[in-house]
Amino acid sequence: MTLTVVSNPVNGGTTTCEPASVSGSYFPTDNVTVTAAAKPGYKFVNWTGDVADIEDTTQSTIVIPIHGYYVQNITEIEITANFEKTARFPWKWVWGGLAALLLAAVALAIVVRRRKKHQADTQAP
Repeated sequence: MTLTVVSNPVNGGTTTCEPASVSGSYFPTDNVTVTAAAKPGYKFVNWTGDVADIEDTTQSTIVIPIHGYYVQNITEIEITANFEKTARFPWKWVWGGLAALLLAAVALAIVVRRRKKHQADTQAP
């Protein structure tokens, strides 16, 4: 029986199987731990595919149910780790707001300084 574990989207994260199998082949009732690791900017959502009882955690152990698959003449199991983009903090809005605040503070300082200078000039004899 061949087990294939993939990521969706491909750039959303990585998947591993333990014990590892170069060919992806496993024996009847093997315990295989599948692990999903999200890449920066993504988070793990759930597992989908041919194994119905897999838990929606980033690491889950499954038993390859080969006996039932041989009866149905199925030779491959595919499991998908689903990832989604995480909402990123809008730093550009923060920096834009800080820049606008700084410009407003500088403009206010210039206005106050000019007003004080004007008052000093009009009060001088």
